[in-house]
Order: sequence, then structure tokens, then C-alpha cells
Amino acid sequence: MSMKQKDAVRIALLAAAEQGLEGDAATTFAVEQVKAGLMTGEIGHSKGFTDEAKAKSYARSLIANWRKKDKELTGGVPYVPATRRGPQVKDETLKKLLAAKKSLEANKQDPALIAQVEAKIQERRDVLAAEKASSKVQSLDETMATLESLGVISA
Repeated sequence: MSMKQKDAVRIALLAAAEQGLEGDAATTFAVEQVKAGLMTGEIGHSKGFTDEAKAKSYARSLIANWRKKDKELTGGVPYVPATRRGPQVKDETLKKLLAAKKSLEANKQDPALIAQVEAKIQERRDVLAAEKASSKVQSLDETMATLESLGVISA
């Protein structure tokens, strides 16, 4: 069984520190260690690597990623991305409902209450989706003007 990538990064960085390496030298050492593991299959990867340059590039990115995200490597400091990705909740009501659900789940509250909140969340999402869909519909006058400007119909 192959080693997890996260564990491989930790081990490589620890080995670099044990050799007294710091900064770029430690990173270079760790990249070479992880690259070798990727090439031999000792470190898990869905496809494996046959090209050293690709393995080295992947190892470099892998180390940079885990240095930011692994609490053991950051001294317990949680990773907070500079910019948030993915869909953002802009509706205040929905934000409050999602926060309430998260709180109820974290505090292991009554599943029936959590289900009620989930129903309200879905209800709010449905309302927002309907509002979004209706705002995209053009008036008949706008549609006719567009078709006329495209030469589909004549005035």
C-alpha cells in the first residue's frame, strides 16, 4: 500500500529539518524526496508518474499546498484562503439559516429541529431560484426589438 501524500510531505520536511536544512534548501530536499516517492509509486497518486519533470512539478506544488494547509506544519494555525472560491451565499436570510443549521448540528440538537431548518433552507433556495429565473425573462417588447436588430423580423 502506498503512503498518503500528506504523510510523505511531512516526512520529507522532517528529514530536511533533521539534516539541518532550512528555507530553499529544505524545500529542494523535500521536493526531491517526494518526487522520488512519486516516481517509484511509494507515494499514492491516481495515475503515477513516468516523467521526472512532471513529478518534480507536482511534488513542488504538493509541498507548497500542505505547508499552507496542514496544521501540524503551520504550528496549529488554520489555513484561510486569500480569496474564497465556489458559490458564495449573498442572501442574508439564507446565510442565517445555514449558520443556524451548522450550530444545531455542532451542538447535537434535536434532529426534528434540524430537519425544520433544512426545510426552510430549501424553501428559501427555491424562492431565490424563482426570483433569479424571473429576472432573466425579457419583456415581449425587448424580445421583438432584439429580433428586429438581428434581422430575424422586420418592422
